[in-house]
Amino acid sequence: MTLIAQISDAHIKAPGKLAYGRVDTAAALARAVDTVNALDPQPDLVVISGDLVDGGGAEEYAHLLDLLVPLRAPLRAVPGNHDLRGPLRAALSARCALAPGEGPVDWVEDLPDARVVGLDSSVAGGAHGMLQETSLALLERALAERPDVPVLIVLHHPPVRLNIPEMDDDNLRNAEALGELVRPHGARAAIACGHLHRTASTVFAGALLTIAPGLSHAVL
Repeated sequence: MTLIAQISDAHIKAPGKLAYGRVDTAAALARAVDTVNALDPQPDLVVISGDLVDGGGAEEYAHLLDLLVPLRAPLRAVPGNHDLRGPLRAALSARCALAPGEGPVDWVEDLPDARVVGLDSSVAGGAHGMLQETSLALLERALAERPDVPVLIVLHHPPVRLNIPEMDDDNLRNAEALGELVRPHGARAAIACGHLHRTASTVFAGALLTIAPGLSHAVL
């Protein structure tokens, strides 16, 4: 059995700083790492579904890496709207393989009994999500190459509206394009997102869709 752990919306600040002046996000991530490390069996993979840091700065990513040092399981991550691709890629390349360049931080991780596809839905300068054509093409190939195994698709922005006015307009804006690719594989696919800072689950294009709560704080 494949076990994958999800962390989302850590919003790590520079050392000694609190998110929004009140939230100790570093302590929250440290507790999450301890929780994952205590799992038995250990996860085959840990995925962070975006907003790893709060402002996208190199100092924040360095702090993030320090906090993740004790994590024993393999790690993968996709950017959220608070991340910046360049600093994220530079920092995480020390922990997991990422394609070089300035394009979307997309990846495919093959596990013995599953495939995990990370898609970068971040938009430079925007809070909303959008998948680029290259990301959609990568997903199409990834779904076709291993038709006999379950596939988990990880992205930051949910492709659904959940009647949260302050968040719905900033979700994935080309959800239809994602749905067209997922629908033929819905029975073996699942989608893991973040961004909303609350727990939710539904079905999208025939696939189970789960939204993880924010590690840093809740949006009520």
